[in-house]
Amino acid sequence: MEDPLESHHVCKCIPFMLILKIATIILMLFYLIFGIFVSFFIIDSPGLIAFAIMAFIFFGLTLLYFDGIRRKNDFLMIPFLVAEILFRVIIGFLICFLWGTFVLSSFDMFIVNSPIKGMSGTKFIFYVSIISTIIYAAFIYLLFPFYRGYRIIKKNKDIQKFCAEECAYMKVSFTSRPTTV
Repeated sequence: MEDPLESHHVCKCIPFMLILKIATIILMLFYLIFGIFVSFFIIDSPGLIAFAIMAFIFFGLTLLYFDGIRRKNDFLMIPFLVAEILFRVIIGFLICFLWGTFVLSSFDMFIVNSPIKGMSGTKFIFYVSIISTIIYAAFIYLLFPFYRGYRIIKKNKDIQKFCAEECAYMKVSFTSRPTTV
């Protein structure tokens, strides 16, 4: 029987799960390097310890996700997906606050100083809000392949479970009461 995982491809020649493993390793290395980089600045700014801890937690969750792909276990993949979704929701709220700052500064209710000479604070906040929203849209779009990988693993595991426990589903009798002719 053909492995259902091999039928999912990015293009005609590259399997999707291979690309997902590589993307997971890259993301794992990013979180690890970011955590180590931020750890060097903790002495100067103790407020950065939260970012370092979060980076190491995300590194661990990404490691679990990679292990879930490798073992074809969907339960190991769920914590990473939940953490990434919550992270994106929090970033979305921060972008909403950024747009709120733009609205308040456009009515002169909130004064923002622009770090760029010759540009007003309102224009600066507007451009930052636009760029942040575009980056956020790409940031959300990057989660979809990870969720697709989870769905593929879950679907294949459910198919294997159904085939292995086939007799449990066949015990139900659909016969009706005997009738007389």
